[in-house]
Amino acid sequence: MRPPSVLIYNRMFSLAWTGLLAIAMLLLFTPPPPAFADGGPDGGNFHRSSASGKKTKKVTRAKKPRRAKKAKRKSRRKTARSATRRAQRQILQRPRQILVAFPASTSDETVTALAREFRLQRLAGSKIGLLGQLVVKFRTRRLSPALRRRLLADPRTARVQPNFIYRLLSSPSMGYAARALNLDKAHKIALGNGVKIAILDGGINAQHPAIAHTVSARFDALGGSNKPDTTHGTGIASIIAASDPVGGVAPRAALLSARVFGRELRKGPLQGETFNLLRGLDWAVRNKAEVINMSFAGPEDGLFHEALKAAAGMNVVLVAAAGNKGPRQPVAYPAAYEEVIAVTAVDTKNRLYRHASRGRQIAFAAPGVDIFVARKSRGYGLMSGTSPAAAFVSGSIALVIQKNPGISIAKIKDYLKASARDLGAGGRDRLYGYGLIDIYRALQPAKAGK
Repeated sequence: MRPPSVLIYNRMFSLAWTGLLAIAMLLLFTPPPPAFADGGPDGGNFHRSSASGKKTKKVTRAKKPRRAKKAKRKSRRKTARSATRRAQRQILQRPRQILVAFPASTSDETVTALAREFRLQRLAGSKIGLLGQLVVKFRTRRLSPALRRRLLADPRTARVQPNFIYRLLSSPSMGYAARALNLDKAHKIALGNGVKIAILDGGINAQHPAIAHTVSARFDALGGSNKPDTTHGTGIASIIAASDPVGGVAPRAALLSARVFGRELRKGPLQGETFNLLRGLDWAVRNKAEVINMSFAGPEDGLFHEALKAAAGMNVVLVAAAGNKGPRQPVAYPAAYEEVIAVTAVDTKNRLYRHASRGRQIAFAAPGVDIFVARKSRGYGLMSGTSPAAAFVSGSIALVIQKNPGISIAKIKDYLKASARDLGAGGRDRLYGYGLIDIYRALQPAKAGK
């Protein structure tokens, strides 16, 4: 029998050998440590903070598989298409009405014959000088694509389209605008003397003390068909040309009031239609308007666009509100047309108006939240939206025109661009365009005679 000391020694030797064998197996099958992600000296997936010298875990993002990226792009395209379809469904037009454009020399007998052949009821007609065409409004039992195709194929017609509906852009809601635009300094240089500004709207209350004697001519496309509601139009007119206490941008401008919007229902919204807008625009150009303010929105409209292009070709400056449908909606028409200066709205802290539409067509920003304006009676109130913002730009352009008679549209835009205060990303952006207009700075090139 072995002594106890020998047994203890053998037991310890066996345990030691087992431990060494376990360590050898661990070293043999354990992979080497990963290399440092950016080639650093630590030899692992860590780096030292430059401020404290402590090691911190470096997070490396795994690359997204191509399928995930492709699915994301597809989802974005689907969302964009859905938004477009929603916008198209929101387009309003006169039910069972159609506009047909004829060559200007078309006789009354030809129009009557066409109406009889296609079973149309003639409602109204007007020669639009800007288009060089006679535009007739018809009523039909059913406005179908087939009817439009048949009318377009008829050699007597030049163009066929729905009678689209437009709506004014503001909501009733102070004087921060004058300060934001450097208006006091600007008025030492120009007041808009004699510059003709047409306002396509719901009419203007020319008896209001703030804008008395500023309306030089009027046109009513609606006639006596409904009672005028001049709330919106009077507010826009006061921003452009009012005397105190409102303090308009161009108080000595001559306003041309074209009433093309009316209230069809007692408590319904003010609405306009393509036919009346064409007549109002044509009247304004014939009466030598130099600036046309359009504080309303509607759908893409072929006939109206052609008329606007013709007006721009005659060096008439077109200004429109960008729209109040919210940040997910594109810029509304007519502001979205290339020939039109699209204007968005900001508040007293130069924050974008929360309901303003956004898009690459935005050219400039102007005050448009809680603007102090004249009301349709003898009182005053507040107005918010891209509508009042457009009016500020229209008035500003009138000051530039006064100092530079005959100035081109391109040069006017250059002056406004050069003087605008950038509010968003550097340069032109989808929110503020070139930035907030500064009337006084815009007049500096004019004052210097450049």
